[in-house]
Amino acid sequence: MTVLQRPDTVPDPDRHDGPAPRPRGLTAGRVLGLLLSVLSGAACVLLGAIAVAVPTVVTWVADERSTASFWQTLGASVDVWALAHRAEVRADGTDVVLAPLALTFLLVGVCAYAAHQVVLARTDLRARVPRIGGWRAAWHALGGDEALAFVLGYAVAALLLAHTASFGLAPVWLPSLVPGALLVPALAVLWVWWAEHRRADHPVVDAGLRWTTRRTPASVRRAVAPAVEVVVGFTAVAFLMVLGLLLMRGDRVLALYAALDAGWVAPPC
Repeated sequence: MTVLQRPDTVPDPDRHDGPAPRPRGLTAGRVLGLLLSVLSGAACVLLGAIAVAVPTVVTWVADERSTASFWQTLGASVDVWALAHRAEVRADGTDVVLAPLALTFLLVGVCAYAAHQVVLARTDLRARVPRIGGWRAAWHALGGDEALAFVLGYAVAALLLAHTASFGLAPVWLPSLVPGALLVPALAVLWVWWAEHRRADHPVVDAGLRWTTRRTPASVRRAVAPAVEVVVGFTAVAFLMVLGLLLMRGDRVLALYAALDAGWVAPPC
């Protein structure tokens, strides 16, 4: 074969023998799958709230000096759960906001486990790898609809849960909860996609990831890894600073706690 006879096009590694995916309508199975994704997001909200409520209620039961009722204790646990999303809790005219650290990572981990089941446990992943010819096919290969339903289900359930706690002593300012309620499940979905990109266990999802990566500007691809390292580094430094301040000022914290005579339960409980 001479140079003039060589083909002008370069083979696309994302081009397979499978047919191009067709637009899917809202069939009964499709609606059921999206509904399960929404319920999975809502279940993560309940699991996260229960993980905070159980130690709070156990501590409330163990402290005989606590004057709070059972429902007030549950409301306080929901307030702590909302603070992990960097929401604002209003108590006695004061806005309380905490920097998200360990508890936030726990909630992201719970969401990542559920998002793994939502994105990577689809029945269409058993089919042949389709041709990724556009963003719609890539979105379908990545399980974008299921991931979006999961994130929205988490956000709606989080707002409903925080609204029920607003009847307690320290209500949650709902608009402040929206960014965290969207960011926590979104980070979990990105975590699942990144882990799948490293393992490459599902060819359909890998095809969508390769298509998306190849069409992402090179400057953005090069900046992602350093940006993640900086965020993780700043988070670790912030955690160590808080821990160091607690160790350095531990005597003052204990003196204030003894002056309040709060027992085993924090003052809001």
